[in-house]
Order: sequence, then structure tokens, then C-alpha cells
Amino acid sequence: MSSDSNIFVDLTSSPGSSPRSAVRDAPATVSTIELADPLFDLAGVRASLGALQQSIDQVEALRELRSDHANLRREFLATRRRAEDLDRQLADAANAASPYVLFCQRKYDLVRHQLESTQTKLAECLDALQERFDNSHELEAAVVGIVT
Repeated sequence: MSSDSNIFVDLTSSPGSSPRSAVRDAPATVSTIELADPLFDLAGVRASLGALQQSIDQVEALRELRSDHANLRREFLATRRRAEDLDRQLADAANAASPYVLFCQRKYDLVRHQLESTQTKLAECLDALQERFDNSHELEAAVVGIVT
């Protein structure tokens, strides 16, 4: 350093003078200090930074998972409420349709019974018709036998 390094600037303000004017009038000197390079384990610092970045990434992923979980939970609850509403609507519709279903079931049972009865009568009529047809063939054969 030079011998001028002991110059001090009066920073107190007096009327008519400013600290800047005092600095302008003084010789330009800048004091410097030699600093030693810090002794860091750069590999350790990099590893720590990597671990810190990994922790930050994991925290961000956890926040995203929590947000996704909250969204899915809301969707699940909304879907469950919708399913419950649909179940109620279905039960109401079934209750409303119950008298009509019973009416239709009674009508179906009646018509089915009539169908079975009619099928039985049809079978009896077909048997009687076949018997008459057979009789007419026998009579026809007998008439042909008498005539010849």
C-alpha cells in the first residue's frame, strides 16, 4: 500500500461542504484486502446440493400427489353421490312401476293359462279330426269294396 492510505474523509456535513466534495479533493485510493480461497469440499457441496435438489423434487412430487389425491377424492365423492342418486331414482321407479308390473303379471298368467288350455283343445281337435279322416278313408275303402 502507498503512504496515502491514511487519508480519511470527513463525512460530517458542514454548511457549504459535502462529503462528495471532500472525496473529489482527496487522492483516488482504493484499499484492497487479499482474501484466501475458501477451503470447501466441492464434491461434498455438490453432493449436498444434489441431495437438496432431490429433496425439493420429492417435496414437489408429494405436493402434486396430495393435490391429485384431493382431486380424486372429490371426484370419488361426487361419483358416489351420483350413484346414490341413481339408486334412489331406480328404487322410486321400481316402486312406481310395481302396481303395473303386478297387473301385467296377472294378465300374463291368465293369457298363458288360456294359451295352454287352447293348445290342449287344439290337440284334442286335431286328434278328433285325424280319427274322422281315418274313418272317412275306411268308409271310402268299404264303399269301393262294395261297388266293385
